[in-house]
Amino acid sequence: MSSFTNPVSNTQISIKPRRWRIDGGFRYYIGEEGSNKWIDILDGFICDGGSLPRCVWWIDAPMGDGAAAYVIHDAGYGAHLLPRAECDLILLEGLEVLGMGWSRRRIIYNQVWMWGWKAYNSKTPESIIEMRQYVRTSFEPLVIET
Repeated sequence: MSSFTNPVSNTQISIKPRRWRIDGGFRYYIGEEGSNKWIDILDGFICDGGSLPRCVWWIDAPMGDGAAAYVIHDAGYGAHLLPRAECDLILLEGLEVLGMGWSRRRIIYNQVWMWGWKAYNSKTPESIIEMRQYVRTSFEPLVIET
């Protein structure tokens, strides 16, 4: 099974719009612990919890039980690391690693899958480049189209 190297540590830096700064980075191994495919979130990464549509906040808050998975997902979307569908599957995997029950993670995944296109497609080449300053991967991210 996949793994996170550290629990997520964050500081809320604004309420409207919602923004959290990651304090102390962490690594997520995709697929299985110690795999050669990983994503590092570096100290100072700013996320907005946008992975989690407001309609499912009754299941989990943006920095709730699934926080580390939401941060990885925000990085995947924001930095266009992978195609959207693969980012969504990594979210689902991460929620399982964090111990979230099947029903909760399926509801969250389905809502992100249904509504995430807007967040993924709203990124500009400039915002993608900015986001990539706080993310490292063991794989080559998608090419930024300008």
